[in-house]
Amino acid sequence: MYYSLIVGSDVSKKVIKIVDSEGDTNDIIRDKNGNITSYKITRKSGAIINHELSGYDDKKSYTSLNNGWPFDIHRNSTVDYLTTVALNSVGANGNATLEKITSSVGMAELEYKYQYTEDGYPIVVEVMDKATNKVISKATFNLSDCK
Repeated sequence: MYYSLIVGSDVSKKVIKIVDSEGDTNDIIRDKNGNITSYKITRKSGAIINHELSGYDDKKSYTSLNNGWPFDIHRNSTVDYLTTVALNSVGANGNATLEKITSSVGMAELEYKYQYTEDGYPIVVEVMDKATNKVISKATFNLSDCK
């Protein structure tokens, strides 16, 4: 069986819903600037995971120059990846600095810290768990096409 996605958008063509062939659904809420303020992932099993994003930094986003969606085939859930990375699209106000995640198994609060290029694009992001005050993830972006 092939993995597939059904993507729904609003009148301004911003993605507001993703459904994958495995039965996971993602509903996306945006503010007037296009920033993702929340998204709810509903798993095929019925589990629900809510994400709230805030603290947008009004800086350039590394997705600003994308003409398509990057896929990371090593991620467990493309539905999650598309929301958090690929879909805070052109016209949005930068990069979220705070995320609150709630589910039936608990809650987490994350803080995102960015390093920027001379041209103002984020080149590195660190994700810190606010409960432990420890960095839990770090990513470096390849921005060779950014001018």
